[in-house]
Amino acid sequence: MSRGPAFGRSLAVLILIVVAAAIVAGPEICGVLRVFTQPRDGCTFAEAAAGGWNLVETLLHNDVFFLTSRIIERDPAGYVLWRTAGGDYWAPAGDYSLFYVLAELELEPYDEGRRDLLQGKTVLDCGAHLGVFTRQALEAGAARVIAIEPGPQQVYCLRRTFAREIAAGRVTVEAKGVWDQEGQLELAAGPDTARWSFTGLATGKTVTAPVTTIDRLARDLSLGPVGFIKMDIEGAEPRALAGASRVLSDDRPALAIAAYHRPDDQREIRAAVRKANPAYRVFQTGCRVDLGVSVPLTLMFE
Repeated sequence: MSRGPAFGRSLAVLILIVVAAAIVAGPEICGVLRVFTQPRDGCTFAEAAAGGWNLVETLLHNDVFFLTSRIIERDPAGYVLWRTAGGDYWAPAGDYSLFYVLAELELEPYDEGRRDLLQGKTVLDCGAHLGVFTRQALEAGAARVIAIEPGPQQVYCLRRTFAREIAAGRVTVEAKGVWDQEGQLELAAGPDTARWSFTGLATGKTVTAPVTTIDRLARDLSLGPVGFIKMDIEGAEPRALAGASRVLSDDRPALAIAAYHRPDDQREIRAAVRKANPAYRVFQTGCRVDLGVSVPLTLMFE
């Protein structure tokens, strides 16, 4: 069947949109075009193409958040309070990772727009960073959010941003990482606070940080049933899930797990969850396309 002139016009419009986005978003977006030639691991061509467009949108929204935000308070210790369209957040002065995370979670929310996943639940925000998902969970009606973050700068900001919620018992900040055992680990702490890592994925100075297991944390905090776990911890996800076997088995919380940091993450994450509880159903949302291969962005388990 002939596709006719309408198809040709649609293709031309699509090409113009991609070119215009590349011009507006900056030269780094040219890497998005690699989705047409790079390998795919767990993403169809259509999913990878959608992931490429999502990256364009995220970069554009990042710029919009930055340009429409302003500093409303400064802390002599080296922190600033940003007023953004997504709320007020404390952040280290000179660190602009907040705006990318705001853009990312606006377009690809961990709850996939389903308030029932969070409403009335105890939520673990593993890798809380500066608190964007913590706020999303509160606004969606979470009963309590445990913001788990090992970075001292991030913890300082979380405690200031959510001071009222902490006082009301709705937010608890845990200054630890999650792992498969308790102890102390070296945390690579580069200039981008969203990328601090226990697994060698960040560069720069290191700080020693405590780690615990999700099972131990749930017991120590007397959490009761955990309803939702979000996890974006720079490649440590399989190790952290191995330390959550009791919670996954007994509580079966919904899970939203970042799956793109390391080549085998998606397979190791699936294996860790199913080892703890074979009853989980899994589906993926989004594709990450700027790492040289198109891979799932988030694995969702219910």
